[in-house]
Formats: sequence, structure tokens, C-alpha cells
Amino acid sequence: MVNVTTTATVTVSDEDIETIIEMAGYGIAYWASAATVDSEARTYTVIEQDADTAHSITYDRLANVIIEIATGLHQVGYTRAYAENYLRELRDPEMAEYAGGHIDSDLADVIVQIAALGEVTYG
Repeated sequence: MVNVTTTATVTVSDEDIETIIEMAGYGIAYWASAATVDSEARTYTVIEQDADTAHSITYDRLANVIIEIATGLHQVGYTRAYAENYLRELRDPEMAEYAGGHIDSDLADVIVQIAALGEVTYG
């Protein structure tokens, strides 16, 4: 579990991160040749097709990228609204269980690209 502080503390659980990883499986296939999860080490490793380079991303980094997107640190178009809605629902105990519904394959792709590459490079 990762506690991230913005204007309010938000807890992004490992289950939330695994939802992002699952959705990324649908979103990154056009630029990644493979991806593996090590839930014990809390890492997600993605291999770029063109560069054949492996990028190991921690669950903590994935959680922090969501915050970065929601707060406008990265210019990512409409996916920012999904990240904002996700965090808003995580803060609301009555809505937290539905927060994962805001993580679609496009947002997951953007999260993984920023976490692995530092910016949106593909798509």
C-alpha cells in the first residue's frame, strides 16, 4: 500500500496498482513486447518492442505517477480527468471501491509510459 499526499492523503493499495497493471496489458501492446508482474517484489517490468529494453517499475512509482497526472505535472490530455476522478473516489470511503472504474487502458498506458520512460513517448 502506498500513501501519497496531495491536498489530502490518498492510499493507493496494491490491489489498485494491480488493476492499473491489468488494464495496461490492454493498452501497451502497441509499444511493449512483453510485461511481467512480480507481486512479491511489487514491480512491473515492461520490455519495449523497438529498443528491446526492459524497464522495471515499482508499485510506488506507478502510484506516484497517478498523482503527477492528476495534479497536472504531465500534459496528457483527457486522461488527466480520469486520474482526477480516480483519486477523488479513493478519498471518499463510500466511493473508493468504484475508483478502479476510472482506470481504462488509455490511462494505464500513459501511467506506465511515464513511469517507465519519464514521458509519453508512444501514441
